[in-house]
Amino acid sequence: MKDRDAGGDPLDVKDRDVVDGGDGLRGEDRDAGDAKGGAADAARGDGADGTTLHRFGPAGTFGGGSSRPRSAGQAAQMKVFRQVKLHGSSSQIGALREKLSEWTPTAAWRRNVQLAHNVHGAARDAVIFEYAGAEAPSAFVFLLDEPQGARVTNIVPRNTGSLSIDQYNHIATSFVHDVLSPLAEQLAIGVELGPSEKSLEDLLPASTASALRRFSTSANRATGTEHPQDAEKWDFFVILAHREHASMAPDALRRWLVEDEQWDEDLADDLVLQYESARRLLASNDEFKAA
Repeated sequence: MKDRDAGGDPLDVKDRDVVDGGDGLRGEDRDAGDAKGGAADAARGDGADGTTLHRFGPAGTFGGGSSRPRSAGQAAQMKVFRQVKLHGSSSQIGALREKLSEWTPTAAWRRNVQLAHNVHGAARDAVIFEYAGAEAPSAFVFLLDEPQGARVTNIVPRNTGSLSIDQYNHIATSFVHDVLSPLAEQLAIGVELGPSEKSLEDLLPASTASALRRFSTSANRATGTEHPQDAEKWDFFVILAHREHASMAPDALRRWLVEDEQWDEDLADDLVLQYESARRLLASNDEFKAA
């Protein structure tokens, strides 16, 4: 599995662009690979997995997202980046921002106002917190308003380096527990924390997931899609993914191929490139026909 990449010195980002992540599903045109970033990419969505988030509401009681032993026959689970979302009116979110601006630093958390002046685009409007706990590397957390609430758009390490999925998720969970939850409860703001694991069927419609599994089970692991029959099964999967508007991110596809199905990493990379290229081509064809 590839770690989340820091992408340079996050404190010197005045001349670097910031990309807005959008819907948190990453899609075909963002985070289409290794979740690469850095503070300059802090407004990008962190949810690599198309997660359906688990609610834990105004009372701040957690629900879902825990890792449990799998029973026989249960689908394998992939680790995914946990998403954090807030649900409330603009006045509620405004009141939360005010309370966050008055945050008293703790051993693990403090506001970082300086960084907001060094980023471009949407990230300039983010509430930025810095994690300094002992369980994961120091990192910046970006909370950005959106319609009907707010969300954590990214978590990036303070220094050049990377965050593993476990480290990222620890920081996200700590941010919810220690910073957001107590204040959100006071303001009756709903909070969601996405699960830390997802199965293939959570990431793709059932028929598309079945088509991908058929390809992976029957394909020649030494040649990928070189054999016509293997190519036909792969094309069927990609066409179904397009028709059913599957939002599985390319990096999630790669992790499933390598970690769950034990594909060779180079062949998995090649399949992911084919997937991205074919999805772009099919989308362009739809636009051409609609014009």
